[in-house]
Amino acid sequence: MSDRIQDRMDLYKEGLNDAEIARIQGVDPSAVCHWRRANGLKRHAGSGREKLAVSVGRRFLYGLKWSDKSIARQQQVTPQSVRGWRQHHGLSPNRPAGRNQRRAKQEQLHELQRRVVRAIGTRLPFDIAADAAADLMLAVVEGRVPLDQIEKHGRAFGNRALDQYANSFRQSSLDEDIPNAEGLRKIDMLVDEGSSAWLEEMGATCH
Repeated sequence: MSDRIQDRMDLYKEGLNDAEIARIQGVDPSAVCHWRRANGLKRHAGSGREKLAVSVGRRFLYGLKWSDKSIARQQQVTPQSVRGWRQHHGLSPNRPAGRNQRRAKQEQLHELQRRVVRAIGTRLPFDIAADAAADLMLAVVEGRVPLDQIEKHGRAFGNRALDQYANSFRQSSLDEDIPNAEGLRKIDMLVDEGSSAWLEEMGATCH
């Protein structure tokens, strides 16, 4: 199997569709379609949401000056896939990392995570702080929070997570309908102690 065909198979295994493979390899989509059918392979429709997540993460790592190979290793894809994505977006290649720099890149991500955790702080309960840190990290990866403003946004994300937790325990009226309960109200679910005692005397079991 030639290198080009092997690359095509690798791209297919990553879930790319005919058009995406063709764009990366610089061929007509019909050529990829013919190759796929000749090999008895099913057509990939592709998941837009999954591809968007991969692309966002890829752009984030590219912004950290990671090379195609480093990004591919982190995302467990082929360097050809990353190179094709980069060329499609008109991005110039980053300089490949040396052997001694690979560990530094992993430490770069770990330090970023530590910055996010420190930005949230220790004033919140652990589970709420963890939710806030996850939301802030996602915002950084998606580009909604710049790298140099992580500490500035930490308190806001912590307060938001705390508000969401508090809202889950907000007071509500017993006259409110229970969702998907065909008009049953919360007050209807209260146990009448008098009725329970009477039922138990009659031999019924109340839970």
